[in-house]
Amino acid sequence: MDAKGMVLLVEDNAELNANNTRALKMLEYEVHPALTLAEARSWLATNEADVILLDVMLPDGDGIDFCTEIRGEPLCTTAHILFLTAKTGHEDRVRALADGGDDYITKPFHPEELLARVQAAMRRRNMQRTKDEQQHTETAVTTMSETQKLHAFAAFYRLTEKESAVLLHIIQSMNTKAMAKSMGISVKGIEFHISHILHKTGIKKRRDVLRVFANWMI
Repeated sequence: MDAKGMVLLVEDNAELNANNTRALKMLEYEVHPALTLAEARSWLATNEADVILLDVMLPDGDGIDFCTEIRGEPLCTTAHILFLTAKTGHEDRVRALADGGDDYITKPFHPEELLARVQAAMRRRNMQRTKDEQQHTETAVTTMSETQKLHAFAAFYRLTEKESAVLLHIIQSMNTKAMAKSMGISVKGIEFHISHILHKTGIKKRRDVLRVFANWMI
C-alpha cells in the first residue's frame, strides 16, 4: 500500500523518536527519523517531506533557526513544520511561528494529539497540492504569443537551451530545488544557469526576472 505522505521527524530523544516513528507508520505514513539537525539537513538535500516534526532544542543547534534556514535557498522547503518542544513561553511560540513554523505543540503531549495534528496538516497539504496542480495545468497551456515571446526573449539575450528552460521555470514561479528535480540536474547547476541569465539580461536579482519578462516588448 502506498504511503499517505512523508514525515521527517527531528527529535534527539531516541526513545521518543522511535515511539513517534512507530505510531506514524501505523497510520501508513512514511517516516524518516533524524536525531540531529545535521542528519535532517543531509536528508532534505535530496528528499522532500510533506510534514516536518521539529524539536526546538537539539544537540547541534536551534530548531527554529533551522526552520528559517530550510525555508530559504537552496532548499526552499514548503513542508508543514510542526515544532515539538518543552518550551511553553509566549515568546517562544511567537518566534517559532514568525520564523516559518506552521504549528507548535508542547511536551509532554499525548500521542493522539500529535497524530491528529499530522493528519490535519496532511489534509491541508493535499488540498493545496490539488489546487496547485489545477493552477499549473491552467498556466501550462500558454498561448502561442507567450511562447513566441519566450523564444524571442531568449534569442534577444542569446540564452542557451538550458538557460531558456530555467527561465521558463522562473516564470512559472518554481523554486531552485524543484527546477533541479524537473530538469534532472543539480541545484548548483540551476544556480549556475540563473547567474548566466542575470548576467546576460542585466537583471540584478532573480526576483526581478518575472517583472522584466512581463514588461518586455510591451
